[in-house]
Amino acid sequence: MIEENELSEREIEIIRLVATGASNKEIAHSLVISPNTVKVHLRNIFTKMGVVSRTEATMMAIRLGWVTAPALNSDRELTSIDTILVEEITLPEVRQSRKFFKTLRWLLPVLLLLFVALGFLLRPLLIQPDPVETIQPSITGDNISTQRWLNLQPVPAGLSGMAAVTYEQAFFLIGGETETGISDQVWIYTIETDQWSSGEPLPNGVKEVQSTVLGEKFYVPGGIGEDGEVTDRLMVYDPRSSQWEEKSKLPRPLCQYALVALEGNLYLFGGWDGLEYSADVFLYDPGLDQWKLFANLPQARANAGAAVVGGRVYLFGGKNESGLLDAVDVFFPQRHMDGEDAWEEAATLPDKRNGMGVAVLADMVYLAGGFNTDKTTLPLIQYIPQKDSWLEIDQPANAVGFLPAVLPFETRLYIIGGWEMTGFQTTSQSYQAVYTILVPVVR
Repeated sequence: MIEENELSEREIEIIRLVATGASNKEIAHSLVISPNTVKVHLRNIFTKMGVVSRTEATMMAIRLGWVTAPALNSDRELTSIDTILVEEITLPEVRQSRKFFKTLRWLLPVLLLLFVALGFLLRPLLIQPDPVETIQPSITGDNISTQRWLNLQPVPAGLSGMAAVTYEQAFFLIGGETETGISDQVWIYTIETDQWSSGEPLPNGVKEVQSTVLGEKFYVPGGIGEDGEVTDRLMVYDPRSSQWEEKSKLPRPLCQYALVALEGNLYLFGGWDGLEYSADVFLYDPGLDQWKLFANLPQARANAGAAVVGGRVYLFGGKNESGLLDAVDVFFPQRHMDGEDAWEEAATLPDKRNGMGVAVLADMVYLAGGFNTDKTTLPLIQYIPQKDSWLEIDQPANAVGFLPAVLPFETRLYIIGGWEMTGFQTTSQSYQAVYTILVPVVR
């Protein structure tokens, strides 16, 4: 894990301001630097901390003690869907402040006048004519649920089976399949403006792939190429230069694998080689540009989902020659390197499913889309690693299909595309998964 001395003093200042919810402009103003310099610092901070969003950086800063978060003194346990980030804001010391009392002296009469004025304004509303029957709108769970979802600008083309990554303030969708076939297109979604643009295309189109970010580069291994064959190529994209390059090939052609980045390496789990399901776990070292067989899965599987929480890798569902799976297996890389049993079983999925998107927000895992045996629409669900339990949470207005992109950013979960029985989806929607509460502390 990163230590505080790995960050410069300026970077520590910036991460503490990020934890208060300050924007890049506000941070720049506070530190008397340019917003562009803040972006450069944040890029370096994210790389050193191994995170891709402000929320992840804030959570890690809280865990490392760089930012303090007061405990919630409540007998009510948080249940179901609400994840809350509590941030402490220090108010000016008032115990011996003469300025405070002087301010209070003139503020009280002003407040009194405001209350009097408000009374006159509300008087017509308080003096009602003959009573009439009114119908009050009901406030239900559905109303609240709807408020958590936002419909966003649709993808320019319906898409499924694409790689998807978060980089700075944008999402990149790479390859995938459309109505016209396997795509080499790269679509870029700018979060702040809710707009799509096109990026540098892949040298060769691929589908049923995944991607992750290491050292500000996107790694896209394998997939099914435009010729319909499973490939062993590893394509790497540099978003700063908009250039693609090919790196060391996979040990075998694979698609439908699960992929994560952990401690500077890529871990690729399972997949399909065109003939059989894989039970291999491959590790890629970007410094050496080298793949190696690292471990073996408890069972072969493809189209599984993967997520990293607390230094361990969770594998969800998928399929193999026996059919769809509801198994959730947890992999401990360090145990494997120490020669110990590296696998544990976790609570099974509520339904067997494969081809779902997986994302992590505030150490909670979210699964969206995918199909079960009947290829019916499946609910958005949340896995709580600390309790090893599942919850079905608020459902989107637009159904999520097979092989969508599911991406976290700050406090929201973004779900894009996928394939439904009606065809390739262009829908983009986001879900408010985390709430930030600012708690003032007077000292």
